[in-house]
Amino acid sequence: MAVAHSLLPWYQIPVAWGTLVFSMAIVTISLRHYSRTQDALKAMNRVLEERVCQRTAELEALATRETERARFLTLENRKRIEIEDLISALQDRRSLRESGPILGEALPRLCRPLGGAFYQFSTTEGVYQLKAHWGDPPPAVPSERIVSSQALDRREAPSELGQWCFEIGYQDPRQGEHILGCLWLHCPDDTPADHRLTWRRLIERGVERINLTLSTISLHETLSQLSYEDGLTGLKNRRFLDDALAREIDLAQRHNRPLSVLICDIDHFKHFNDTYGHEAGDTVIKTVAEHLTEVFRHTDIICRYGGEEFVIVLPGAPAEDGHQRAETLRTRVAALDLQHEGTTLGSITLSTGIASWPEMIADPSELLTRADQALYRAKQAGRNRVERAL
Repeated sequence: MAVAHSLLPWYQIPVAWGTLVFSMAIVTISLRHYSRTQDALKAMNRVLEERVCQRTAELEALATRETERARFLTLENRKRIEIEDLISALQDRRSLRESGPILGEALPRLCRPLGGAFYQFSTTEGVYQLKAHWGDPPPAVPSERIVSSQALDRREAPSELGQWCFEIGYQDPRQGEHILGCLWLHCPDDTPADHRLTWRRLIERGVERINLTLSTISLHETLSQLSYEDGLTGLKNRRFLDDALAREIDLAQRHNRPLSVLICDIDHFKHFNDTYGHEAGDTVIKTVAEHLTEVFRHTDIICRYGGEEFVIVLPGAPAEDGHQRAETLRTRVAALDLQHEGTTLGSITLSTGIASWPEMIADPSELLTRADQALYRAKQAGRNRVERAL
């Protein structure tokens, strides 16, 4: 072929040699082609391996995200259950005083793994006091009323977006908004943005439900107080007396301690009302109620029994103790110079009946009846006096 193409001069070359040279050329060409093919396969394998590694990394990252998402959803569901348990525990309480310890115990458990602190607002001192903290060190005690979480967002720097403040309080039917304290939380900086937002919304909803439940408890407590409270004097009413007296009788019998009952009545009150009017009569009733609270102990039960009558239950007090207090009250009231809207009303007097167990009567359930009988005798004897049950 080389001679045919005039590449080599014509020589007589043996066929065997030509065949050998031809074969060697074919082998050389094949080896070169094979080498190039192997290089191409190696390059292709490297590309495939890189793509497989990249895809594997993406799948692993996706699996990690899904695992983290499932873990966070599990945590979120658990926190929702804890919120429901806390709300149920609060709803079982009858007063806000009973709700305080529950919040102090439940809030750290509810907010973990977020770090935070709970500050209770002292109405007397006007400052927030640290009551509990968990996780990170607590932030400094706020010196003034804590701003709302929305206002806090407008003041926060980007590095502080994970710090939240939530007010915990309730609506009092008579006094309006009342703040119990504030919940301060810190979300770690490496928390994903969607998880941080979920945490924020979850805590916000929980605090809203807590505040609503506390407002409901406050409403029920206020209604309960109103049902047992005399609207004019602020003293307990007859309905409360019926329950309280039965309870004190049981306690007196159980602990074998004395129990006294006094019934006070303003003398000639109907004539006073007819002379000066009902508003002046209300002033007299409120004045007597104020002196009752000053003369008798905080542990004594003072009730407006109806109209111008008052009943005082003295746990642990013998007849002599009750008699002395009744005389003190009678003397103080008789010395009053009553005024109403610039008009001098003059003076008033009280008549009082006393019954004491076990000194005077054998059956404590008759205390109120026997004290009323003693009051009647005081009226019959000329009023402005204290009489004991026979």
